[in-house]
Amino acid sequence: MPCICAECGGKTDCDSIICIRCLVEIIEKVNLENSQGEVLNEVQARVMEQSLRR
Repeated sequence: MPCICAECGGKTDCDSIICIRCLVEIIEKVNLENSQGEVLNEVQARVMEQSLRR
């Protein structure tokens, strides 16, 4: 018996809260945010390193 996805309202298995499509979208968004955060941290570290050299 299908249930309703908490994200999109589409049908999903009753064992799941959200459908696979929504789960993939959430995972991709989190991965993108994490990779952007890593780049920002690297840039900030380089700026700090350069300011300490002066």
